[in-house]
Amino acid sequence: MSRDTAILKPGLHRLISEFLNEGFTVRIIASGTSMYPAIRPGDIIDIVPVGGTGDLIKPGEVIALNRDDDMVVHRFIGYFERGGRRWVFTRGDSVLRADEPVPAEAVAGRVVAVTRGNGEVRKLRPLTNVFYRWNRLMVKGVMGIKGLLRH
Repeated sequence: MSRDTAILKPGLHRLISEFLNEGFTVRIIASGTSMYPAIRPGDIIDIVPVGGTGDLIKPGEVIALNRDDDMVVHRFIGYFERGGRRWVFTRGDSVLRADEPVPAEAVAGRVVAVTRGNGEVRKLRPLTNVFYRWNRLMVKGVMGIKGLLRH
């Protein structure tokens, strides 16, 4: 499995997407490390519907995307319009580069809360805080060191 925070077993993402499209909030167990430390493998995440247009999403929010045969949770960076279509950019917190842009229709929902194994519930906020900035610096530093070691 990739480092992406994949949240569903193959094939189940369509069912979850349908629930979100119908206006239901869903709770799912996360896997993967791309959103570490905001979301850790085994965390339960609450996803609320957003309608697939990207209009209501603010930079820094964590969103769920339909991607290929899976659903991925990453942080929303921004969007652009091309050819009359809106595209969104995302990136995992512990990943160096942004993801390939996806159509706004791929946005399945917004992650609003994370529950850890110890029962601690954390509300996710759209603002990029000091821990996020520290994490981005650490990721860049580690990737830089790995690059130097390869040469």
